[in-house]
Amino acid sequence: MNELNYSTKFLDGLRGLAAFYVCMSHANYLLFEGHMLTHYKGQSPLIRSAPTTFEQTVELIMRIFERGNGGVLFFFILSGFVIHYRNAKKRANQEPTAMPKIVFIKRRIKRLYPPLILAIGVSWVIAEVGLLMKLQPYLGTSKYVLINQFIPNLELTTLIGNLTFLMPIYVPPFGSDAPLWSLSYEWWFYCLYPLLYLLWIRSQILVCVVVGVSAVYLSTMISNVSLLFAAVLGYLPIWWMGAMLADVYASRSPRRMLMLCPLTLSLFVLAIPEISAQPIKDYFLAAGFVGILAIFFMIQRIAPKALRPLEILGSLGDMSYSLYILHVPFLVFGCGLLLRYSSDHSLPRHPWAALTGVIIMIVIAYFAHLYVEKPFIGRLSSKGACP
Repeated sequence: MNELNYSTKFLDGLRGLAAFYVCMSHANYLLFEGHMLTHYKGQSPLIRSAPTTFEQTVELIMRIFERGNGGVLFFFILSGFVIHYRNAKKRANQEPTAMPKIVFIKRRIKRLYPPLILAIGVSWVIAEVGLLMKLQPYLGTSKYVLINQFIPNLELTTLIGNLTFLMPIYVPPFGSDAPLWSLSYEWWFYCLYPLLYLLWIRSQILVCVVVGVSAVYLSTMISNVSLLFAAVLGYLPIWWMGAMLADVYASRSPRRMLMLCPLTLSLFVLAIPEISAQPIKDYFLAAGFVGILAIFFMIQRIAPKALRPLEILGSLGDMSYSLYILHVPFLVFGCGLLLRYSSDHSLPRHPWAALTGVIIMIVIAYFAHLYVEKPFIGRLSSKGACP
C-alpha cells in the first residue's frame, strides 16, 4: 500500500470548526433563550409563553451546539497530535530524537501567555464595566440559573492563580472567562511531555500503560493526592490519544491508520444510559474523535481534494486559540445588554443574537491573533498543524 503523505493542513480547518462550535455552545445559552426552554423543561417562571412551532424548530437545531465540552476534548487530542508529531516523524525517519526541553518550554510559553494576558485584561475591563452598569449576569440576579454562574472573580489571588495555571482546581477562572480552565490542563500536559517523551523513546507500550494506570489509580485515590495532579492526569489519556495518533500517522502506514477508524463506534456507547460517569463518557468521546480523525487521514490518502474545504478554513484554525479564550467575556456582556434592554428582561428566542455575537467574536479574534498572538509565534509551519 502507498504511504500516507505529510500534509496536515486540513487539521487547521477542523481546529477552527471546533473553536466555532465551542463559541456557538456558549452563545447558545448566553444570547438565546431557546436553550433554556429545554434546560428548564417549562418548570420555571422564566418561560414567558408556550413556544411557537418556529421557535421549537430553531431550538431543536440549536441543540447541535449543546456539547461544548466535546470541543475542548477535541482540542486536547489535536494538541497531543501537534506536540508529538515532530518527534514521532523524526523517529519514523530514524533521525536523532533528542528534544531540547528548555526550547520546548519557551515555545509553549510564547504560545500560551500573550493571548492569555490579553484575555485576562479584557475580562477585567469588561467585568468592571458590567459591574458599573449593574448588568444582571455580573450580579447574579437574572432569572436564568445558568447565566448567574458568570459572576466575575477579580481578586488578586485569582489573577495569580490563572497566570500560574492553577485554575479551576484552586482558583476559578479570572473574571467571567470560564474557558480559561482548559489552559491549566494544556500547560501541565506540556510540562509532563518531556517525561512522557523519555518513556516513549524506550517503549511506546510502556508510556501508554503509565498514562492509563495513572489515570485509573488517581480516580480511586483522589483524596490522597494533589487535586490538581489528579485532575491533570485524569485528562492526560485523552491528550495522549492525540500523541499516539501522531505516532501512527508518522509511521506512514495506511494499514495502521485504517485499524483506528472503528474507534468511531465509541460514540455510540455514549447513548447507553448506564454509562453516566463523566470521565468514562469523556474517554469514549475522545476515542470516537480519534476514529474520526483516522477516517479523515484515510480520505486524505484516497481523495485529497475532498478535504480542500477544510484547508480553506485554515485561517479560522489559526485564530482558534484567540477565539476560544476571548469569546465568553464579550458574550456575557452582550447577554447583560440584552437582558437590560428587553422589556421583560428575557433573552430572545430567535438565534440571530447568538449568530451575530459569534460573528463579532470571529472578527475580534482575527485582530487578536494578528496583533497579539502571531508576533510571538510567527507564521504556522507549512506543514499545517505542526508546532
